[in-house]
Amino acid sequence: MKIVGVGGGGGNAVNWLIRNSIPGEVVCVDTDAKDLAKRLALKKIRMTLPGAATDGGQGLTLWGEKAALGSIGPIERIFVEADIAVLISTLGGGTGSGALPVIAKAARNMGALTVVMATTPFQHEGSARREHALKAMGKLKTLVDIWIEISNEDISKFYAPKDLGDLLAVPDRAFYLGIWVLNEMFSERESLEILRGSGEAVVGWGSTVTAALANTWPRKDIRDAKTLMALSVGEKGAKGHRNFKLMNQHFTRQFPQAERLFSKRIARVKFEEDYRVVLLAVGI
Repeated sequence: MKIVGVGGGGGNAVNWLIRNSIPGEVVCVDTDAKDLAKRLALKKIRMTLPGAATDGGQGLTLWGEKAALGSIGPIERIFVEADIAVLISTLGGGTGSGALPVIAKAARNMGALTVVMATTPFQHEGSARREHALKAMGKLKTLVDIWIEISNEDISKFYAPKDLGDLLAVPDRAFYLGIWVLNEMFSERESLEILRGSGEAVVGWGSTVTAALANTWPRKDIRDAKTLMALSVGEKGAKGHRNFKLMNQHFTRQFPQAERLFSKRIARVKFEEDYRVVLLAVGI
């Protein structure tokens, strides 16, 4: 699995994931050299244009797109022999909105199951950023296999966080847990083929199945999900087996129309909070 943070927001998210022991090889890709220097990823790629005097995407999506195309060789090499490519970014700026579609296309062309996890702007960030984000997301939906799109504006309506850091940690958690589910469920490249072209996905987590279903991001109706993947976390022995069995029974009853249900018991998610059930619903 290759996890790629794209742009400043993607780099910030990747730093959070690395601090929480995310599985997979992590790469940061950006147009801003100063931002790249702050990233914890061992591999970093700076996208730029020959002769460019400026640093960063300058809020221009065309600049971000051209910078990615100008660095397409190193970008493609990221995905050599990659089974899964998870691309993380915040949309609205020049690098995220401009470069991410180019990188997504490269990942899919290299044969990786391509998953985009992205946030869209707050209302107060202005119509231009929101328009850039919506346009980029529309393009990405035609290029990737699975996408998770979380609106920062929506989070602010559901949560009353103490500060911006708490609010922005919501998508970080969702992306982390979504990656963890994929990593736990699929170890063979052939098994990934069933997820090709699955479409939109959501991540849920909580102390029980009911709590996880009530805490999904983005906030979407998942009753028609084609594929459900669930982790039963933490309990060992007979109690763990019983909880796992009850979790499977709950999902089977609640989602009779689902084409596939994958589930697994794991000792724990390497994460600072205690979650008993984690789910990834795909094809909603």
